Amino acid sequence: MWSRIFLILFAVCMAIMAGLTYYAWSWLQSIGAPAATVEGYTFHSGIAWTVLLISSIVLLIFANFLLARFRRSWALWATFVYFALFVAIRYFFLEPSFFHYKAGAGLADASLSWAPLAGAIIIVLAGAVIFIDQLLVVRLRDRLYPTDDPQKLDDAEMGTAEEGVTP
Repeated sequence: MWSRIFLILFAVCMAIMAGLTYYAWSWLQSIGAPAATVEGYTFHSGIAWTVLLISSIVLLIFANFLLARFRRSWALWATFVYFALFVAIRYFFLEPSFFHYKAGAGLADASLSWAPLAGAIIIVLAGAVIFIDQLLVVRLRDRLYPTDDPQKLDDAEMGTAEEGVTP
């Protein structure tokens, strides 16, 4: 049941972020004044970034609960994929498009955008945070709820335990 709740929350967050990302991108397709387009994109892109951070934290907290309670880490990595996907869309697609729009409209002086590099660094750091978080939660869970026989736990996790057969 908890996994289904996480999946519903995950789907809602994906739909919200997809809508906000599309809306920010649609500002770059505007045929209005370039200054208004830049202002509209910046505003809606900022909202999308804030929602991404908040929703990722909420998903991460829920994923930590699932890991601590049921010892399943798939929700942590699904949260990472969610975060990495929208960071990649923002920094590898939207920001370069925004940079080229500003350059084409004569609003930017620079000839190089560092957004893809920043996006790659953010994704790598988020992956490291998820990995360390998983390690800490598993270690804390093992300390709080030690098992009697570590071999039984290993067999149960690997799916190799057979009833009536002892190692």
